[in-house]
Amino acid sequence: MSVKTYIFALYLKRAIPKGAEAMFGKNWKTSLAGLTAVLGGLTALIKSLHDGSGTEALSTSIGMIISGIGLLFAKDAGVTGGTIPQTKEAEARSEGAASAPSTKP
Repeated sequence: MSVKTYIFALYLKRAIPKGAEAMFGKNWKTSLAGLTAVLGGLTALIKSLHDGSGTEALSTSIGMIISGIGLLFAKDAGVTGGTIPQTKEAEARSEGAASAPSTKP
């Protein structure tokens, strides 16, 4: 691998996540997988309708579309879970829990 190719690969490794996060938000990997599934399902649906394929191809493409929509609306555990409060209500609860006296001996 030449130095030029190596530098370009490093640039892509850093640039793709930043661009994807700007487009899809913090859970860009899940959203990108969902978008890919929806587009693949739509492509399969159009092909099955054009070719006059049976119900098996139709049901597969509908399943891909539904699973892609589910991924688009899914929450990532690493982004929305854990110890970081995501809403004002959660912040209030975490602050109240932090100021409450400990019951452990």
